[in-house]
Amino acid sequence: MAGKGKFKKNGMVIAHDEKHTGPEPTWDDAEFLSDEGLQDRMLDALRFYGYYLDRDDFSNFAMAWMVDAGYTPEDIKVIRSMPKEFSLSTSGKLCRMFSLGMPTSFNGKDHEEYVKNNVEMALERTRIHIAHKKLEEKVEEEANEPKPVPPMKRPFVTYMFRVRSKNMSHLPIMPLFNFLVKFDYFVFFWKINFVS
Repeated sequence: MAGKGKFKKNGMVIAHDEKHTGPEPTWDDAEFLSDEGLQDRMLDALRFYGYYLDRDDFSNFAMAWMVDAGYTPEDIKVIRSMPKEFSLSTSGKLCRMFSLGMPTSFNGKDHEEYVKNNVEMALERTRIHIAHKKLEEKVEEEANEPKPVPPMKRPFVTYMFRVRSKNMSHLPIMPLFNFLVKFDYFVFFWKINFVS
């Protein structure tokens, strides 16, 4: 039932379906309630906030509680940038109840400790998520950068090769090659037959 106009001017949640859900639970008489009464009111409040509010409202409640609990502005900034996959829904609802006067522990359970553990886990997971995101962006930037092209190397040509190519440039290459092959064959044949 999340929509526009969720809060009254006094900060209480507008209950559009009040005849079915009742008004927002208050904790003015919390010291007079038994543990079972506190538990029942807490469960009613959890249902009420789940019906009327959404993830962003719960994150805002958690950030307001973090300010009162002494967290640093950097921690609150991390929670503000928390991705949509992570949620502080139950912790945010409990933070809203703490701000309205609910006792932090009753019925043998410390609800403030539960909220602290969830906030610490959300901080850790969000920091890891931010670090992974930065690493992915860095890898993507490096992949998109053009790689430097190494300079072209000139082939190494000796002085003698230049002189020979200069002197032989006027001669036709194939007849000279054929002559050298025939000459080598002739010398080889002559050595076998006549020298030995």
